[in-house]
Amino acid sequence: MNDTVEVLIIGSGPYGLSLASYLSFLGVDYKILGEPMSFWKSRHMRDDMLMRSTFSHTYPANPQGFEILESWLKSNEIDGNGREINTLYPNEFRNFMSDFSRQYDIRSDTRRLARLSCTGQGFDCDLDDGSKMHANNVVVAVGLSGMENHPSWEKKYIDHPGVIHSSRLLDAGDWKGKRILVVGGGQSSAEAIHYLGNADNHIDMLIRKDGILYNSMHVAFSNERKQRLFKIINSFPHSPLEYRRD
Repeated sequence: MNDTVEVLIIGSGPYGLSLASYLSFLGVDYKILGEPMSFWKSRHMRDDMLMRSTFSHTYPANPQGFEILESWLKSNEIDGNGREINTLYPNEFRNFMSDFSRQYDIRSDTRRLARLSCTGQGFDCDLDDGSKMHANNVVVAVGLSGMENHPSWEKKYIDHPGVIHSSRLLDAGDWKGKRILVVGGGQSSAEAIHYLGNADNHIDMLIRKDGILYNSMHVAFSNERKQRLFKIINSFPHSPLEYRRD
């Protein structure tokens, strides 16, 4: 016989863990699948960059309604110290969510869902280890891990050592002293330019906006172009102030 749960939560990120805390508090039988905070531990966020999400987008709700994140920051003496208001580094948020899970005794099942089928009386679930279970209700909480922009031409160079997507750029050491072309004019590009620029590189950027704009980062900008670039970079809330000043 398959195990049966009232609620199956697919995903152990902030949303899934927050929901689990409510179900536990209400005494509802549930199971939560996935490695806790795996997306936040992965390639996307260097620990020297502020979180991409603001408090309002990331804050995990909790049954008691306490301002638990603010309390955690104060108890760990992280708040203040000249930092911008409502900013967190990824490692801080991971540590907070780990404490959050312990507080509500949330125990994630690290297996993954292989197949889900609706039976008319709930859902049959096949897990990646070959086991099966039944859930009366399912909540999909897989987060935003699929939102990177991968242009079609990137597939040709996916295994080329000289090409890397910005979401996987965690160590600038391999790129030190090289000439680099950054393709794109969004926030990830601005972060990559700063990060790689600190490794004694020559960086060019290629931006598609009303056609193609090609600027070498080592030539003098016009005042108008400087102001435009400064405005773009300064608008990224997850870039620490010292990054934007540079």
